[in-house]
Amino acid sequence: MGAATNLLRSVVRQAAPHVLEATLGPTACFLTGRALWGLEGALALALAWTGGCTLRRVVRGRRMSGLLLIGLVTLVARTVVSLALHSPRAYLMAPALVTILIGAVFVASALAGRPLLELMLRDLVPARWLDTTNPATARLLRRGSIVWGGEQVVSAVVSLAMILRVSTTTYLVFHEAVSLGILAAALLVSAPLLWGPLRALLAARHPRAA
Repeated sequence: MGAATNLLRSVVRQAAPHVLEATLGPTACFLTGRALWGLEGALALALAWTGGCTLRRVVRGRRMSGLLLIGLVTLVARTVVSLALHSPRAYLMAPALVTILIGAVFVASALAGRPLLELMLRDLVPARWLDTTNPATARLLRRGSIVWGGEQVVSAVVSLAMILRVSTTTYLVFHEAVSLGILAAALLVSAPLLWGPLRALLAARHPRAA
């Protein structure tokens, strides 16, 4: 339990700044901008946040966050589509459709033996935990890619249903909570699949905790 707790604390410390930059910040900016200035203001404020975070990393010579880079590309695509159609729903639907494709790619990468989960985890997990030469780590990455990819597909389908059935504001307020709930359910269902390699990984690094 001690090793697992330490890992969880390390993940939270590692992931929190990236999640704030790439997810929570842009969402808060979009909601604020839409309430004050409408769709154009919402898009401009969200872009300003993400662009500012990106520029800060470039100026300071820091490694570009994978989550932030994905967020920037997605936000630009959302903005182009939204302004072209002048529709807040288009802003939300475009990334949901892309997420379905990305989820499928994650699953395919795991089946091909080159799990993409490793790239994303570099922003979320301390580097010492990503030794892919360790068989337990490799198994965890493969299985995790399948779980993550499947969860992304399900989450995107639910998002599309919400976009079509509820208001934009309601969607933005509740979307993150719904997505986290789906992720928690996916982890709970897949726990037996993930626990074996995770336990082996913990045992290799903390023999007394196994």
